[in-house]
Amino acid sequence: MFEDPVTAGCMIGSLIHLLPYTPSTPSSYLTSFVASTDGSPFEGECAYDPASMWCFSRTPGPLSSTSLPLSPLFAPSPTSSSLLIVSNVTTATIGVVKLSHDSPADLSVTLEEVIVQPTFQDTLHEVEAVYLTLDRLFALGYRRVEARVDGGDVANKSFFEKIGFHWDGTAAKATLYELEGGDVVSSNAEIYSVLNSDWKVSLLSVREGIEGWFSDDI
Repeated sequence: MFEDPVTAGCMIGSLIHLLPYTPSTPSSYLTSFVASTDGSPFEGECAYDPASMWCFSRTPGPLSSTSLPLSPLFAPSPTSSSLLIVSNVTTATIGVVKLSHDSPADLSVTLEEVIVQPTFQDTLHEVEAVYLTLDRLFALGYRRVEARVDGGDVANKSFFEKIGFHWDGTAAKATLYELEGGDVVSSNAEIYSVLNSDWKVSLLSVREGIEGWFSDDI
């Protein structure tokens, strides 16, 4: 597994910072993650249906304080890691970035999940979380970061396109979902990627002001 960000400290941005998850991560960070993603009112916002943020996740959710440490989203692995998205203002955990399929030999890794509390979806907080992740990976020498998005997840497809990922193609019947009745259905996955050479160009845009990326949505 890559040395950073798993073994290093936080990645600090203007709005959020990324805290590498380990079994010794203070419980307060995990408690606020559960509170911000289980559908209950959070920091003055209204309650919401948690299915709206977990429906396309590869991880069954929402999570509880007891199920979180056992969840695949946080399970330790030699080829994966999880980064908690923490608000700089409230210090509450508002989401998580999950990296998987790390291949040092190929200098590639998969951005498997970006799960963010609905208030911060498609906002600069989510943008900065992905930006900090990519910037660190490419600084470490990685050449390709891949993301797979469910074919029906219109919001995430738009999000990755906005932040500089390129569409590589469609993987037919790539994901299986179990329905409430026990039936299993398959879904296509849209494959996106960003290369280290792409990121050099994207970084210039970031320095000029990332607000421009989402000016139509703010």
